[in-house]
Amino acid sequence: MLRFVRILTLETRFECIKNLRNPGFMISILVFPVLFYLVFGLAFDFMDEPGIQQSAIYAVMCSGFGAIGVGLFGFSIQVANERAQGLILLKQVSPMPSIAYFLGKAATAAIFSFLVTILVCSLAIVVGDVDFGVGAILLLGAALAIGCLPFCALGFALGYWLTPTSVHGVANLIFLPLVFFSGLAFPLHFMPDYIASFALALPSFHLAELILGLSGYRDLSGVTAHLLTLLAYTMVFLLIGLFLYRREEFNSVRG
Repeated sequence: MLRFVRILTLETRFECIKNLRNPGFMISILVFPVLFYLVFGLAFDFMDEPGIQQSAIYAVMCSGFGAIGVGLFGFSIQVANERAQGLILLKQVSPMPSIAYFLGKAATAAIFSFLVTILVCSLAIVVGDVDFGVGAILLLGAALAIGCLPFCALGFALGYWLTPTSVHGVANLIFLPLVFFSGLAFPLHFMPDYIASFALALPSFHLAELILGLSGYRDLSGVTAHLLTLLAYTMVFLLIGLFLYRREEFNSVRG
């Protein structure tokens, strides 16, 4: 167990260093949620829910889709590229446990999701005049660090299913409906009824309801159901990804 923890710690550390040295990755996961917050959270006033400060609730929402982007793109594109470069094959023939590869990336995604939350909420305090307490920010960051896991698992499956040339486009096609049809970009009551019904089947909807509930903008009675739903999505996507991983590992051995 101690050896596994040490391997996982090293894997997570080097994943973090790799991402920090990748300007494209850092800009996409940090700048996009900030710009979205500045444009829609501050420049437009469309939140008509009584007693709710738009700049506050939109900071929560932008943190949410920032976490989705970290999990989905951080896994799908990086896994597909590392497959093509032969890096995963090298890890497969090394003594490193296979699950440490996924867990190391998942821990890295959780760390960066937490950082996105801190950045957006800090911006909301400075620019949006939002009174976020430290405890509220830490709770939101912890919830998103856990809530990004289904999207990590989805990105893991996409990375093993698609090639580096196609995974970015497919990931974008999945990311946009996850964000815009879940209530994270715009409140669902602005959407047609059929979109609101479709949102119930999206993991991003349950993530949105979870973080909005924990932030005090939704009823907390459904938190457990949303957590269990996110866990179920994580297990399904992870099983698909592990199946594809094992299949490629088997084909590599045969080859």
